[in-house]
Amino acid sequence: MPVTSYHPNDDFRDSIATVDAAGKRVWLYPKKPSGAFYRARKWISYGLLIVLFAGPWLRINGLPVLMLNLPARKFIIFGQIFWPQDFFILLLAALTFLLFIILFTVVYGRAFCGWVCPQTIFLEMVFRRIEYWLEGDAPQQKALDRAEWDWNKIWRKTSKHALFLVISFLIANTFLAYIIGSDELVSIITDPPASTSAALLRWCSSQAFSTPYLPAFGSKCAPSPALTAACKALCSIKTASW
Repeated sequence: MPVTSYHPNDDFRDSIATVDAAGKRVWLYPKKPSGAFYRARKWISYGLLIVLFAGPWLRINGLPVLMLNLPARKFIIFGQIFWPQDFFILLLAALTFLLFIILFTVVYGRAFCGWVCPQTIFLEMVFRRIEYWLEGDAPQQKALDRAEWDWNKIWRKTSKHALFLVISFLIANTFLAYIIGSDELVSIITDPPASTSAALLRWCSSQAFSTPYLPAFGSKCAPSPALTAACKALCSIKTASW
């Protein structure tokens, strides 16, 4: 009996799936998932989001649960203050946390990316669910993008991006509260605009050039090279474990 040799076709490596032959972007339209595992992921994601947004406002002995104030070189973890002379303790804690993530991904494969990765939670459980709510599943989204700019398309697209911007603003301020503290954030928000305009301009300018990824606009396109490299570093560990 003759043996047929198999030669894999690697031509796909010479092109990018999200760019067509003319160099135009090929938009992705993921199908809306369902099932018991997706429902479990959804509730776990909602729990983690609650912890994220509530974190800056929680106090232990009058101090924040977590605050990493790099400009002031003041770090608070579970109500305990750490100063620059305690850096070796923070370094040990950071290395322990990093080792935990690596070991977790090695043992449980892609459970980290699918269930607790911040990118997955924001993209799949926040922004993409808004997209499904306003524009429908993948076939409806394709039809809407190909349709003419009538009132139905205008209000759906406008509402979606308006919600994206509002949620992105809340996420950015939440992470800012983890750096400067919720009290300082409230002070900045309630102070007269003239007293904080210069600092706000500097912050917006820095974010425009340093933000590695905007989850709100990642629902149909690929993330930035910086985030892709970080995810590949973790995924290479997970792939090796399968």
